[in-house]
Amino acid sequence: MKVLLLAPVFLAVLLPYVAGAHADYTFGSYNYLKSGSLLAPDDLYVSQDGTIYVADSLNHRIQVFDSSGNYLFKFGSYGGGDGEFRFPGSIDIDAAGNIYVADVGNNRVQVFDPSGSYIMTFGSIGIGPGEFFRPDGIAVDDDGRIYVADTRNHRVQVFDSSWTHLLTFGELGNGTGQFIYAGTVEVGPTGTIYVSDVGNDRIQVFDPSGAHIMTFGSSGEGPGQFDTPDGIELDDEGRIYVGDSGNHRIQIFDSSGVYLDSFGEIGAEDGELFIPYNLYLSQNRIHVADSGNHRIQVFDSSWNYLFKIGLPSMIDGVFLYPDDVVASPDGRIYVTDTYNHRVQVFDQSGEFLFKFGGLGKAEGQFIYPDGIARDSSGRIYITDTYNHRLQVFDSLGMHVGTIGEEGDGDGQFNLLDDVAIGKDDRIYVADSGHGRIQVFDSSWTHLLTFRADEHEAEFTYEGGIAVDDAGNIYVVDAGAGLVHLFDPSGSLIRDIGGLGIGPRDLYFPDGAAVDADGLIYVGDSGNDRIQVFESSGVHRKSIGTAGSGPGQFSYPGGVSIGPDGNLYVADTINHRVHVITEVCEVTLAENTLDFGMINPDSGYSEVRTQRLTNTGTQDISALNIVAGGWSGLPANLVPVMEVMTDAGTWTPIQNNALGSIKVGQQIEVSYRIYLPDKTAEISRFNIDTLYNMKCDADSDELPSERLHHTAYPDTTYDDTNPIAYKSIIQHGLNP
Repeated sequence: MKVLLLAPVFLAVLLPYVAGAHADYTFGSYNYLKSGSLLAPDDLYVSQDGTIYVADSLNHRIQVFDSSGNYLFKFGSYGGGDGEFRFPGSIDIDAAGNIYVADVGNNRVQVFDPSGSYIMTFGSIGIGPGEFFRPDGIAVDDDGRIYVADTRNHRVQVFDSSWTHLLTFGELGNGTGQFIYAGTVEVGPTGTIYVSDVGNDRIQVFDPSGAHIMTFGSSGEGPGQFDTPDGIELDDEGRIYVGDSGNHRIQIFDSSGVYLDSFGEIGAEDGELFIPYNLYLSQNRIHVADSGNHRIQVFDSSWNYLFKIGLPSMIDGVFLYPDDVVASPDGRIYVTDTYNHRVQVFDQSGEFLFKFGGLGKAEGQFIYPDGIARDSSGRIYITDTYNHRLQVFDSLGMHVGTIGEEGDGDGQFNLLDDVAIGKDDRIYVADSGHGRIQVFDSSWTHLLTFRADEHEAEFTYEGGIAVDDAGNIYVVDAGAGLVHLFDPSGSLIRDIGGLGIGPRDLYFPDGAAVDADGLIYVGDSGNDRIQVFESSGVHRKSIGTAGSGPGQFSYPGGVSIGPDGNLYVADTINHRVHVITEVCEVTLAENTLDFGMINPDSGYSEVRTQRLTNTGTQDISALNIVAGGWSGLPANLVPVMEVMTDAGTWTPIQNNALGSIKVGQQIEVSYRIYLPDKTAEISRFNIDTLYNMKCDADSDELPSERLHHTAYPDTTYDDTNPIAYKSIIQHGLNP
């Protein structure tokens, strides 16, 4: 008689495991989806009657305004279907009034009639004729020919009015006629083609056949130099206007590419610019897509400011992608309102108190403030990312000083990401652009610089940073899905996590914090949750699920542990802050269990019992198994996991209510495995489960009947190929 082995089938269990969390409260809101509000507008077109069409890129729609900036209508929404957009870029209109939109994220061009009704789609992702990869520019000439800047294929494609392919020119490179990201394409009255060569910081000009005519511009900040040039526009006298987006200005050249003049400087006041992508000249007016300020600005021909389009965005208590948060002992909560270039301060109930900062390069101003930390004296440290410096403020937001400047030496930064304050008020800075960590003492004297690659590690892109009481340094490596743990001297101890979507993995993580017990909390942004690990690397729990409800996150960024012990989370894409005070948590007592052998006669494994304890701070009023799943087995072999009911009978796992568990109480769980095909030969496999947990502080007392629960194996069917059968434990929360 053949003995069927499930030996050993191990149950490796997360200790402890959190199905979800109860968020005590959230605060903050979002103001950019209202009609007339703009979010990073990429391009615009002005018709002969003055109607203004705007590619409202990050809102995934087109908005239409009259010549005075009054809202008329909109069309489009997020998605990949007909009439839907993913980051609409350039926009142009043909002689019949049809609207052409470069649908960047969907790798296609869509066409609409003058009312915004969908007509057709052309293109798909690829490298062949008529295929695109992130096309960002489009133009239609007087004869109906269509020019597409096929941006990430580093070329321009030209079609006739029926979308028949005519020619392609350009390829990846920095030579004549080559591009690094072909951005905007513009066509002159004689058919001359102007292309912004974004990555090479120059403008290239071609004849109608795609033959190169001339190039002008180079990298830099001086007259005639560019930093990420994008928009191109021609006036009636042949002058060339360029949106020099990284230098926050518009530059003007004659028809030969000779520099004439420039306009604009960085700022958010009327007439100031921040990342001006595109522009349009019409009726002696200059319309500028002031993308970083989320508005259209309109000027007269002498660059006098006339008006702007876009509802006010800088409203107190309203966020735009907040990235980090820190709380003080007096109950104040400081939030880096990153895309509004400011810090907002709230009381412990989430009521707005005051703000400081603003867009700019002066002391006390920011360009994308990111990380934030507080020292023992109450000073607030903020990474001023694109100003390449660390700014310091008192608790009321008054500027105290600045640490660092742009450069490559010690005490100099490039795109610093996060900051942490350790013992003795030592300052730890993630100098992301240099791939290194810099450490300063409390008087701001540089002490130490180290890189991961000096210690057999490498920062793919470091994000958050945290420090424990022993001075050990935790650095989040977003690209690798890891947390690198270093000792106080900067020597690598170990890596924590791993890139993926599994229960212990991290996917583009961001912020980090360490609590009083030495647990490390990581904003697992790409998985929309918070992951918690021991310093040894053992995964302890996961908090939250994807969504916008209570206990849910959308790309959580910075995290911090407040003096009150609460967990503070910058819920970035939900444009709010979560304050989590009570955790719905269960702990499984045994780390591994062995099912033993499958009985060859009955097909059942041995019965195993597991203790389950509510170790959270809130009663669990309902714990339900929704489904059970398997991996690492042949497709035709479906085992059954059974749980014992309160009546003492065995039933397959499917929508079984396990009851309630009071804080600190323990229950026992009994389960077994049934293998219908007793002739199969297997060694190991994985068990996946999905269950819902409901937290309720007012739940009833624990019933006297014995309750039951399942455990979670994490083994492999084939030891020679463990990755292929890696277990994925799904998390569910029913708040």
